[in-house]
Amino acid sequence: MDYKIFKEMVKESIQDYMPEKFSHYDVGVQPVQKVNGTLDGLYMAEPGKAGMAAAPTVYLEQLYEDYKRTEDFQGTLEAAAFCLSEGLEQAAGMEKICFSEPETSLVFTLINTEQNQDLLSGIPNRPFQDLSVVYRYVTSMDEEGLSSVLVNQRIAESMGLSEEQLFQMAEENTKKLMPPQVTDIKDILKGILKKDGMPPEMADTMLENMPETIPMYVVTNSRQINGAVSMVFDDVLHGLAEELGTDLYLLPSSIHEVIAVPIKTGNPKELAQMVEEINLGQVPLEERLSNQVYCYDRKGHHLSIATDTPWKRLDGIVPEKTGNQEKKQR
Repeated sequence: MDYKIFKEMVKESIQDYMPEKFSHYDVGVQPVQKVNGTLDGLYMAEPGKAGMAAAPTVYLEQLYEDYKRTEDFQGTLEAAAFCLSEGLEQAAGMEKICFSEPETSLVFTLINTEQNQDLLSGIPNRPFQDLSVVYRYVTSMDEEGLSSVLVNQRIAESMGLSEEQLFQMAEENTKKLMPPQVTDIKDILKGILKKDGMPPEMADTMLENMPETIPMYVVTNSRQINGAVSMVFDDVLHGLAEELGTDLYLLPSSIHEVIAVPIKTGNPKELAQMVEEINLGQVPLEERLSNQVYCYDRKGHHLSIATDTPWKRLDGIVPEKTGNQEKKQR
């Protein structure tokens, strides 16, 4: 079935797969602004609370991809019902969030500015190159990960904080809760080989005998979640640049990490073309950060955009250079 029919059938049938105690809940579909795009959110909520922020939601585009892969409509509904019921069990706790501890709970992340104009219009943010710093309130954190809520204007006002105050608190907390991390890509490969069962001695020997390649470093954070924001911190980039004795190019591989290489690596336009091709072909839209390449000047402690690719959006759409300004899809 096509997506339009699938969406209507899921909405009409999902209650048949939900636990009895949720049988009186309202079911609806509404557009939800997410990073880099808008998705159709299927939600369930108690009558009269359909608009509550904590209403659990599953995204129909993702469900449809699962359905196309398995061709199992019943199984897809069962999975969606499980996610919704789990979310409903947790929703009561989410409603009690009072955002009373911003000094220890605020962090920031980076998103693409051009791709997220609608989202940015309703949330506190500040420009950073072709990106925007946005704020999240951490609601829980453990060894397995963390949960957070995007700070919109309403939440910021409830905390009585200006954007400048949000930035100052988040700057400190981000380093504490998600410490920046810079790792030689060879060490990452070594870890993968060992995890796959290769004896440590063999992994070391294999990497030592590899042909000499251009040094590459992954800049992220200790949780490897939204780690690209680590490039906001000058001391992180400057420390690596000083260690290598060179300025750096930064290649944004996703919202979770950027790749740092010596400036002698190559032409930034060619590097940007590679980044853009990898983004379109291998990185999910919601995880793309930018198609640009950045340059870090170690003497001036300065980060700048090294390229000006026309592909500023992340979904492959670019305005035509004609009077009618029609858009084309790559």
